[in-house]
Amino acid sequence: MKERKISANQIIDDIRAGVPDSYLWEKYRISPEGLHYILKRLAEDGFISPAEMHERTSLVDSDVARAFVDLDDESQNCPICNKQILPEQVACPHCESFSSQMDDSVAIDPPTDLSDLSVWEMIPQNIDFTLTLEEDSGAGSHLLDEKIKVFLKSAGKGRLDQVRTMLSGGLPVDSRSNYGNTALMRAAYRGHIPVAELLLNKHADIDAQNVKGNTSLIAAINAGLLNVVQFLLRKGADANQANNVGLTPLMLAAGEGRVQIMKMLLARGADVTAANRAGDTALMIACNSVQPNAARLLVNEKSEVNAKNKLGNTPLMKVAFKGSYTISEVLIKAGADVNAMNIYGNTPLMKACYGNHYSVVKLLLKNGADAIAKDFHGSTALTRAGVGGRDKIVRLLKKHINRQNQQQ
Repeated sequence: MKERKISANQIIDDIRAGVPDSYLWEKYRISPEGLHYILKRLAEDGFISPAEMHERTSLVDSDVARAFVDLDDESQNCPICNKQILPEQVACPHCESFSSQMDDSVAIDPPTDLSDLSVWEMIPQNIDFTLTLEEDSGAGSHLLDEKIKVFLKSAGKGRLDQVRTMLSGGLPVDSRSNYGNTALMRAAYRGHIPVAELLLNKHADIDAQNVKGNTSLIAAINAGLLNVVQFLLRKGADANQANNVGLTPLMLAAGEGRVQIMKMLLARGADVTAANRAGDTALMIACNSVQPNAARLLVNEKSEVNAKNKLGNTPLMKVAFKGSYTISEVLIKAGADVNAMNIYGNTPLMKACYGNHYSVVKLLLKNGADAIAKDFHGSTALTRAGVGGRDKIVRLLKKHINRQNQQQ
């Protein structure tokens, strides 16, 4: 087996310098899944914060969608080896058993102050660590009682008569799967309003949460079902009920750019100032996901344009790094601070330079961004632009700095 060594300390330095994942994949010759595994280990052992880990995880990679799929009922195929994963298994047994036989592995040099080296040994290069079945809730991996299993599946398939019959037979309306999903969650995710109405008439808990903390409302938002969202809100669903990582319905809708759903939530009192566990607001999430219509709506709803998350990043920093001129302009017109600094001293201009976003760099300079500001390691926007062939931005910055010097 071939073995390569990379430094965990170097990865940590790169993370805190704002290096994007795509650069890390190329620099360390590891897959996205391998990088995710390394970052997870670093976070678990306290070498990077959960907030830093969260910053690098997009909504589309979250567990929100998978939390409502009928994994309790049906077997899945492994995305790596395409072999069957049974409902009672939490990962592919085939890939697990062959993980030590991969042709190319990466040996991670541990952080210098790590005492236990055991977890930093061999990390398989090509295993997908994220696409597994839902985590075990602690209720055990035994098969569901057949009646409950049929009941939940019937709700997810929209079989109204069968659901009614089973409820009449005394089955509890809030019966759950091993992962905490209720019949109402299943019906909401699949868009079966008549089943959902029947369940609510039988006093189903509209705000019940599964093991991920997701609710029926979150299920409907994730599925993009406008009519189901409207129905649940009209029935009294909590528009601010967050899941286990602090994501509210408004944040999830913002991240997917579901503006009509956002308007419904706002009409029901959704809090634009709420922050998740990483300190991100709905506006930050809209910016990070480059959703201009969602961002514009939130700005119009008086979302705080200079709010900072736990890493000190503002909405403008997030969108400058992503390269959206449209959203950057909206934020600046609303009073966003073009010279705000995060906990590492990075500014929106530095992030735009590193991301090689010429139009955003030009916009920031036009609106007073400080081209010679230094981060806490002494790097400037010009330093960031000088990494990797950003010649056009380098010339723009030098011209701007020279003009400033001549005016002084």
